[in-house]
Amino acid sequence: MLKLRWLIIIVLLAALLGTAVPTLAAAPGGQQNPQTAAESFSGIALLNYYSDSLDYMIKLDQAGSAANLDKMPFANVPQDLADATTGFAGNGTAFTTSIVNLFILWNQQNTYIQQYRLTDAAVLYNQITNQLPLAQRQLSQIESSVADTGTYLNIDSLPADSDLASVYNQVLAKIQELTNMLMLLSRPLIPAQFSGALTPGNTGLTTAQIAALTVVQQAAILTSLLKSTALTLTVNPTTAYVGDAVNFSGTLSSAGQALADRQITLLVITPTF
Repeated sequence: MLKLRWLIIIVLLAALLGTAVPTLAAAPGGQQNPQTAAESFSGIALLNYYSDSLDYMIKLDQAGSAANLDKMPFANVPQDLADATTGFAGNGTAFTTSIVNLFILWNQQNTYIQQYRLTDAAVLYNQITNQLPLAQRQLSQIESSVADTGTYLNIDSLPADSDLASVYNQVLAKIQELTNMLMLLSRPLIPAQFSGALTPGNTGLTTAQIAALTVVQQAAILTSLLKSTALTLTVNPTTAYVGDAVNFSGTLSSAGQALADRQITLLVITPTF
């Protein structure tokens, strides 16, 4: 009776192991039922993933972009799309870092320009122009990954109004928006109203010498051409209560001459209201 019991247990174990081994063996060899794979992979879902990732890049949301792109290794995609999806995620992560850093520099550069700190702005401009080619290459690689995905999905053979083609075109539109953002970063540092002052009469240089100036040299010359200003300000009354009218008056001048039609921003910092 005891031998019979052990025999039953061994038979049951053999049956269980016999059903488990094929399932585990399928994964390393990459053998999948084509019908099952077709049901588990969605081209629209992948393109929506691309689209969401590009949204984070456009918003300059580095944390959101990283969190979204980190999901790619866990996605179930056909082997033929592995290079495209891996390339999109890797270049997407690198590009997000690049464009975020570029716009930090660009915003600070614009602040310097508004403050007429043109030499400081020129230093940042050089950093932007040096880093920009890398970002452009990274975005180009992202676009290539999307194009490879489109080829795999046979986008060109689909009606333009199909769901798959529509999502694909949305992805392309967002790549174009990122391209436009990079073009904004590459615009000339010296605005037209400033560069117009770089004349032989103002600088003492020939036209050829002016044309050969670096951006930093242009900024330094323009800074030297700026004239200092003075502002007088009178506040009346100096003591007021809630609801009282307070008048601010003054004069902006340069070299003793009043400057009309200038916009002035007053920053009032006081702990008392």
